[in-house]
Amino acid sequence: MLSFALFWGCCAGTEAADIYNPSGQWVTNVTAGNGGNAIALTLPSSGIYTILVYNVGYGNVGGYALSVQSRIGGGCNSKSLACGQTVTTNTSFNTQMDAYSYTGTAGQMLSFALFWGCCAGTEAADIYNPSGQWVTNVTAGNGGNAIALTLPSSGIYTILVHNVGYGNAGGYALSVQSLTDGGCGGTNLLCGGTINSNIVGHAEVDAIAVPGGAGAAAIFSF
Repeated sequence: MLSFALFWGCCAGTEAADIYNPSGQWVTNVTAGNGGNAIALTLPSSGIYTILVYNVGYGNVGGYALSVQSRIGGGCNSKSLACGQTVTTNTSFNTQMDAYSYTGTAGQMLSFALFWGCCAGTEAADIYNPSGQWVTNVTAGNGGNAIALTLPSSGIYTILVHNVGYGNAGGYALSVQSLTDGGCGGTNLLCGGTINSNIVGHAEVDAIAVPGGAGAAAIFSF
């Protein structure tokens, strides 16, 4: 289960990447016209696939970028993302799809946060379940955003971070944090206590665990 992304940087015309199966039959293609695009494809057979990249109409030349990434098993060349962790990095070309693996348990309640620092466009973190089906995503356009997600099943989730439209590259930050049990790596805050801390990176979500009993009356100041 793969994603193919193509970017065509010329001012006119359309670029195509035709995908042929090991027997030489055309399967599908991804096209882009003065921008980027992507398709999802489940390979129908095993073997060596041929991808031919060309200008539709064969009338223009120019720069392009082509990427392929897996939507299962945490993706290819992936980095492990742990609960409570924040990753800050950047994409270096337009069609880049960075893969992260998260090992979760059914019913786990999480918050995913994403920051996109580029001056234009939107970044997305697509979340796929252990079977490779798209579950949801979090998007951010020149700023930050977050979503809450209850994991539907147990196993390795694949998170693909990429530019929506595959037209820009730049810096981003991604984090995941638990909504239950005081969060991951949380600091205990007891009645009468005070915590002084700071946020050191975009998309960072600090967890604080507060033990309490039903009916307790408390005042929180921030």
